[in-house]
Amino acid sequence: MGYGDIRRWDRGPVPGAIERVEGFLLTTPFDPPTPRAFSAGTQNAFSHVVLRITDADGMVGYGEGVPFPGAMATLAALAPRLIGADPTERDRIPHRLRQTLTSGFAISAISIALDDLVGRRLGVPVSTLYGGRWHHRVQPYAASYGSDVSLPTADAWIAEADALAARGFHAMKIRLGVLEQPDECRAAAELRRHAPESLALIGDGNGGFNATTARAMGRCLQELGFKWFEEPLPPFEGYAGYPELAHDLEIPIAGGELNQSRQEALALLASGGVDVIQPDPVTAGGIGEVIAIGGLAALFRRICVPHTSGGQIGLAAGLQALACLREQTVSARNHLLYLEYPALIDAGQYELVATPIEPVDGWIDMPTGPGLGIEIDDAALERLAVERFSVA
Repeated sequence: MGYGDIRRWDRGPVPGAIERVEGFLLTTPFDPPTPRAFSAGTQNAFSHVVLRITDADGMVGYGEGVPFPGAMATLAALAPRLIGADPTERDRIPHRLRQTLTSGFAISAISIALDDLVGRRLGVPVSTLYGGRWHHRVQPYAASYGSDVSLPTADAWIAEADALAARGFHAMKIRLGVLEQPDECRAAAELRRHAPESLALIGDGNGGFNATTARAMGRCLQELGFKWFEEPLPPFEGYAGYPELAHDLEIPIAGGELNQSRQEALALLASGGVDVIQPDPVTAGGIGEVIAIGGLAALFRRICVPHTSGGQIGLAAGLQALACLREQTVSARNHLLYLEYPALIDAGQYELVATPIEPVDGWIDMPTGPGLGIEIDDAALERLAVERFSVA
């Protein structure tokens, strides 16, 4: 039995063992097809990796992963290790996979799919597997995919803000780090002047600032009343520079979406690098890892607002994690509990899910169905895939 092997050869065949693992890469162009600009460049399509795990009884669970280069190849390489394993060992399997030095990106898709599969087997939501719910609804904020390159930045933001407010959103996150810092500050001020007063604003730097410009932009956003300043500095190499930045700025600093484990999140929290930590279930290692990070955040008196990928499976996973986060104040008042929700409509995701997760009157109810609480259209999944693998 090799290092990191996840099957239990000591107990013979397992009833309901994993029988098939399939991966799907989905890509849907923006509609209209205008590129969107953010600090790292431009993008013009949605991309999602979906993992489908089927057990010997024909039960199915779905997970979502980050579409990083090589994601499908990584999952395909791990898939044979899952065949014959007991899907109820939802903690042991990801732990053993981590011992093979596998990234949290790949483990996340597997962990979410296992949670979904076991929840469906038992007929309960994933949140029940983690101790039950503290919350039954959540307020989403609309996360922009970047500014429309066909318009001046301020005009693009204002147009999007008006459209999102009309759809019932109470908060909007804009992508920063595209313009020179003074110009971007002026554009943000223009947005705040013209956007509906009811629409709260959040700024996401996407690592597009350096130590000097991050401080200047943070003070600008503070004066404009933005809720937080997300990942202004490059988040790699252990979020270097974040503790000093958080100390110097009054506006809350948010980050942690690239933490691939609770250990990485613990280091970020212990350093004082963020006021708001944002673990993502499709990055951190799954729903359970996000809940664990939320517990760590509470110990450091930091707020946990999970990041989400924007795909319907990732959104459902984020909702299951959010449902299990404890109250962060004694009175449960002034409690910031947001769900990141895509500002742009992804037509492919609306084909993929029979009843998509959507806000109603500015709120989203936690799904109550078994597993992740959403139903995937397998025919649509196969039709939308631009790349796939299957291991049995």
